[in-house]
Amino acid sequence: MSENNSTEKTEKLNEQPINKMENNELKQKLDETNKLVKKYSGKILEQLNGVFCVNKPIGLSSSDVVTIIKHKVTRQLISSNLVDKKKKKRNMIKIGHGGTLDPLASGCLVIGLFKGTKMLNTLLSGSKVYEAVGRFGSSTETYDCLGELVEEKPYQHITKEKLEEVLQEFVGEIEQYPPIYSALKVNGKPMYEYAKNGQELPKEIKSRKIIIHSIELLEFYTEPTKTTEIQVDNDNEDFTFQMDIDNKEETKDKNMKKQQDNRNQNNNNNEKKKFQFKNKAIANNKLPEGPTFRFKVECGGGTYIRSLIHDIGKKLDSAAHMVSLIRSKQGPFKVDESISIKDCDDLNTIKDSMKHV
Repeated sequence: MSENNSTEKTEKLNEQPINKMENNELKQKLDETNKLVKKYSGKILEQLNGVFCVNKPIGLSSSDVVTIIKHKVTRQLISSNLVDKKKKKRNMIKIGHGGTLDPLASGCLVIGLFKGTKMLNTLLSGSKVYEAVGRFGSSTETYDCLGELVEEKPYQHITKEKLEEVLQEFVGEIEQYPPIYSALKVNGKPMYEYAKNGQELPKEIKSRKIIIHSIELLEFYTEPTKTTEIQVDNDNEDFTFQMDIDNKEETKDKNMKKQQDNRNQNNNNNEKKKFQFKNKAIANNKLPEGPTFRFKVECGGGTYIRSLIHDIGKKLDSAAHMVSLIRSKQGPFKVDESISIKDCDDLNTIKDSMKHV
C-alpha cells in the first residue's frame, strides 16, 4: 500500500468523529432554538387569552364579525409562525362573542379569544346599555323595520308625558316574550329558521324574566316619518377579508394542488382573493309613517330591545317597531373605547385593548 493511500484513510477516520460531534452540536443548538421559539410563541399566545370589544357596524350579523376576526387573527398567527399552519384552520383558534347583536344594530360586540371564551357567559348575563329608536303606529313580524307589516294602529293619542309614564312601568323585573325572529334556540335550531321557513315552533315559547335597571326618554318626535333606506357601505374593509389561495399545506390531493398552482399563476404572484359579506340590514320602506322616540335603557342579560319596543307600543294602545339600536356599553366595555374590525389586522391592537384572563 502506498504511503499516500494510508495517509488519506487515516485522515478520513479522524474526520468522522469530528463531523459527528459537529452534527450533534448543531442538532443541540437547533433544539435549543426551537425551545426558545416555542417559549416566545407561547408567551405571545398567552397575551391573547382574553376578551375585547369591537364596534360592530350595521349590516353584519354577529357571527359574520366572528368569522372575519377569526380569519384575520389566524392569518397573522400563521405568518408570524406562532401556530402550526398544517393544523386545520377551524381548530387553530378558539373564538366567540358575548351576546348577539342583530344586523340592524351596531356598537359593543365583545369577542373572546382562546381562554377568553370562558369569560363570555359572565358577560352574556351581565349588564348592558342600549340607545334605541322606535316608531309608533305599526308592528312587524320581526319587531323591527326590516320585517313585513303585521298591523297598523292609531298613535295620535300618544303624548310625551304618557310615554314617559309608561316607560317607567317597565323598570324592574318583568316578563318578556322573545321575538320569533331571534337567535334563541328551540330543539337546537334558532327560532328565526322556523320563522323564515314558515314552520310552526315545536313547542310553545314561554315568557322569560328579565331585569330593566333604568329607562330614560331622550327624544320624542311627534312629526310622523317614514322608514328610509339604511345607509350601509358594505364595500368597506369591515365587510371584507382576504382568503388564502396559496397555502399548499391544506391541499393534500395532487389534482387540487395543480388547480391551486394554476390559480396562483393567474393571480399575479399569489395575490389574495377577497370575500365580501352582503348587507343584512335592508329596511322595508313600505312600512307606514309614524312618530318616533329615542330612549336609553340599562338592562340585564337576555333582554330583547325589539320586544321591549313592541310591548311599549301595546301598552300605549298602539303598535311599535324598532328603527335603530346601538349597544353603547357591555360590562366594562364602552363603544367609545372599542376597536374596529379593520383594527384587528394588528395583533398588538387586539392585545392592547384586551381584558386578560
